Formats: sequence, C-alpha cells, structure tokens
Amino acid sequence: MPPLTNRLRAYPIRQVVQPFGSIAHCYMRDLSEGGAYLETDQPVELDQQLVLTLFSSMLEQSCAIKGIVVRRDKKGIGVRFEDLISKQKHVIRSLIESCCVPIPKPSE
Repeated sequence: MPPLTNRLRAYPIRQVVQPFGSIAHCYMRDLSEGGAYLETDQPVELDQQLVLTLFSSMLEQSCAIKGIVVRRDKKGIGVRFEDLISKQKHVIRSLIESCCVPIPKPSE
C-alpha cells in the first residue's frame, strides 16, 4: 500500500475578492502555507491578485490572505499566498488539521 498524505476535503471559501468583485461557488483543496487550489468556474486570469477570507471553526477566527493566481485549468486556479503573518499561518494550520483526510500518495 502506498504511503499516506493529507488532502483537504472540499472546503467552502467564505469570500474571495478580486479586482472586479467576488467569486461565487468556490471550494478550496490542497491547502498549505504556500498556497491553495480553488475549484471555481469563474473567469480568473493568471497573475491576478486575490484576497481570500478563511475561517477556522476550530479557532473561531477568520483572516484575509492575499494571493496571486499562478495556475489555471478547466476546474479551477492555483493561488500562491503572499506575505503571511503568524495569525494567517495559524488559521491555515488549523484548517489543515481539522479538514484534511489521509489519502494514498500516487505510486512512483
């Protein structure tokens, strides 16, 4: 059996703000302190700056995180987080701990 890794279940984002308004129907996957993958059908451009509002029910805290779109495919976008402070990292870690489920890593 392959070793396990953590993968975020579909986690609804409270708010994503882009220059021309909010993105609706957005779910986050593959969360780390470096960034996240967001499933969305909304048109978003590469290099576009976003602000994500994340909420940790475990901590009962929310925070806004600035990011930039570094990847786009037909299912969503990859966002790299920028200039995280300790509170933002703490919220991200709590989301990973509370929302991740183990899945097998792909065989090499």
